[in-house]
Amino acid sequence: MTLATKEHEEDKEETEEEQTDTVEKKEKEKPSAKETKPGTDTLMTKEEKASGGVPWSTYMDYFRFCGGTAASLVVAGVFAATEVLTVSSTVWLSMWATRRFGLSDATYLVVYVILVLLGCASSPTRFSVGFTFMRHGCVSLHKTVLRGVGVGTMELFDTTPLGRIMNRFSRDIDVADNNLQQSFIQFMNCMLSILSSILITVVSQRIVLFILLPCGYFYYRLLVFYNSANREIRRTGSVAKSPLDFPPR
Repeated sequence: MTLATKEHEEDKEETEEEQTDTVEKKEKEKPSAKETKPGTDTLMTKEEKASGGVPWSTYMDYFRFCGGTAASLVVAGVFAATEVLTVSSTVWLSMWATRRFGLSDATYLVVYVILVLLGCASSPTRFSVGFTFMRHGCVSLHKTVLRGVGVGTMELFDTTPLGRIMNRFSRDIDVADNNLQQSFIQFMNCMLSILSSILITVVSQRIVLFILLPCGYFYYRLLVFYNSANREIRRTGSVAKSPLDFPPR
């Protein structure tokens, strides 16, 4: 065998070794079939965490599930009317003490008893209307999510962990069905109570308004600071429970 032939064979072996190393390197860098899908790097969708405040569109979508604008206005009107009935007995009692209308004690007493009875009936009425309103929203939301999962393609189940789907129908629905209803009713009660107290106080003692304004601003700044921290903590703890993304059919 000549020297030229030996050199040619050695060069050929080196070229084959380089090609083999290149192929092995590409195979190592290439994701496995279990981790990839067409058009993406990973099979499972990444868990995302929202930032900033909750957009108003989210609240509007939820109230739409609860019955829409008309139902929301009816519930707000019922809460406002029941709050008026609740504080009316106290206002009437103050008028009775000052003899503002010059009526007899019997008349004042009859009106006061009627207002007290109406105030007692307003509380269960408020809770009943609020729970019915929120219950309808929870049922509609559950039906929508269930319908979306039922008609979902295989891509939905390939890209969404089963634990995330189970959380939508267990923990999240439980929160919407129980905690959210109580929070909504307590929020409405608290806000209406604060507004009625401020209104009565300002009407009777207008100078209190100059004290309430700086106190309200300080409370608002403290509320914004607390909500920002509390919201991020809750979101960080619920990263694994991100919303379902239904692929287009």
